[in-house]
Amino acid sequence: MPGLVWPGESQRYKIDQNVLKEASGVVQSRRDAGLLWAHNDSGDWSTLYAISTQGHFRGRVDILGADALDWEDIAAFEIDGEPWLLIADVGDNFGFRAQVSLYLLPEPDIQKLKDGFTLDADVAHRIDFQFEDGPRDVEAVAVDAIESKIYLLSKRDKPPVLYVLPLRPEANQKQPQTAKRITEIKTLPGVREQDLLADPNFGKFSNQPTAMDISADGQRWMITTYKAGLIYTREPGQDVAQMFSQQPKRITLPKLPQLEAGALSPDGRMGYFISERQPAELVIKSVE
Repeated sequence: MPGLVWPGESQRYKIDQNVLKEASGVVQSRRDAGLLWAHNDSGDWSTLYAISTQGHFRGRVDILGADALDWEDIAAFEIDGEPWLLIADVGDNFGFRAQVSLYLLPEPDIQKLKDGFTLDADVAHRIDFQFEDGPRDVEAVAVDAIESKIYLLSKRDKPPVLYVLPLRPEANQKQPQTAKRITEIKTLPGVREQDLLADPNFGKFSNQPTAMDISADGQRWMITTYKAGLIYTREPGQDVAQMFSQQPKRITLPKLPQLEAGALSPDGRMGYFISERQPAELVIKSVE
């Protein structure tokens, strides 16, 4: 089980066995609160890594039927009381992918995941799609299971643009889906002078979104950037565009080199963050 983290405090762990060489996505298991699912960026196999909330490698799951061109985020959610995962192969640094893919599968049974072993898991549904206004580089993807929607946030647009897809496309849909543009998110903080001074080359990218997650009740949303977590709260009756027009709460984190993986606990109270560069480190922080 994850340790107790008081508001404003954080815990930090090195992830052992060097399994996350370029961490790009993380999410908390819906089966076991003490387990995280994580994956690497491009260059790895179609593999998920089970990591304890103290950074210990628990095992790996090879995803059969999934390509891994550029995995960028992962989401966990429940459908009819059953836990599911969504893996987003949506990275597109150079804007040349006319079509990208999402893979949905039941969350693997951790009782079968013996420490250090490998399981196989099959993709249950594949969603191929395109963006309605052309290719987009996306690293931030989240699922709102209550509304049955998938949200995707572009990275390199200024300001970033939010798109939406149905979580359950029509059964007879044979053509690729189209992600619809919803709104620009103009409330993400701008680049800070201290970031530019600390890193003149990379600091200008510090506010780009690299992950996104939604609490199980759909009320708390977190966008992770290279430097921080940003919490938005969706009030009853608000649509998503209205929520993102409000200023977020900034979650200041310990220094992590190239933060690309971030997730919320299902209750929206805790944040989990993993650095992309090695050695990979996990930070757990209260986001209340």
